Amino acid sequence: MPQQGRFKFDWKDRSTWPPEGKDYVFLGDAVLQMGAKLWPENWNDNDIKATPLFLPDIPLAKASGPQLAVARILLRETRHDISSPEHFTEEIWNEALIASRQQMLVHLEAEGRAKAAKEMIRKFSVQEALLTAIRWERDGSYSPLQSTLWTLLPKVQEWFQTCQVASTDIFSGASHGQYHWIYVSKRHLENIPIAGAASSSPSVAEPAKGHRSDYLQFLLAAADALNVTPDDERLAKQVEADVLAYARNTGAARIITQTMAEKMASILRGSDAGAGKASIRYKKK
Repeated sequence: MPQQGRFKFDWKDRSTWPPEGKDYVFLGDAVLQMGAKLWPENWNDNDIKATPLFLPDIPLAKASGPQLAVARILLRETRHDISSPEHFTEEIWNEALIASRQQMLVHLEAEGRAKAAKEMIRKFSVQEALLTAIRWERDGSYSPLQSTLWTLLPKVQEWFQTCQVASTDIFSGASHGQYHWIYVSKRHLENIPIAGAASSSPSVAEPAKGHRSDYLQFLLAAADALNVTPDDERLAKQVEADVLAYARNTGAARIITQTMAEKMASILRGSDAGAGKASIRYKKK
């Protein structure tokens, strides 16, 4: 029988992943293998599981205890000369904010690579260059998934989140609440023509040479359009609102969420933006 209710699954916890089959590889592992094929030098399996440490762009005086703890972790990872300070100064706090923004940029690029790897699996499944299947829990056998199912974008996005599919998505008259793990043919995955895939898709062209994800491209374009200068007087919330408005006006609202806009606003503003002539950068002019 299929699983009643979703299987427990966490991209960060491999103990929640199902076993590999003789001729099939679990969808989660297939995404990791596809990423390694696309970016042999830049791909890291941990990127798809990582959650970046984020600090809000606020003055030191408003930082909470948990935020100071995050700042110490960031400084330990990036600034060995500062180490883990017991007492923060504005200068040390600003260094932690810079480290947070840098980590966020790295995460955005890694997130873009993971998204592209998933899209390549979807694309090749539609073209039948990849054979995908569900695994039956009752006996471990496999049943192919029709290639046309991979054109159902809202459903496919959900499949990639949990690497499983509901019976109602693939079988007419199926009972609600039943789920199957998704697998990919090992042979097809090993023989996939990655070179042709990279050249035929602008989003993954020359993947090993500075790939820019949709998020990073938007961030760079927003930086030019919004022109947040060193002595900018806009508050963080105003820049966040400007980022969301720019996303709506450029058709990028589908990928830029409220949380993403908040993080991008923090990156765009810098640690002392909004301080006007009192800013450290202004004083250095």
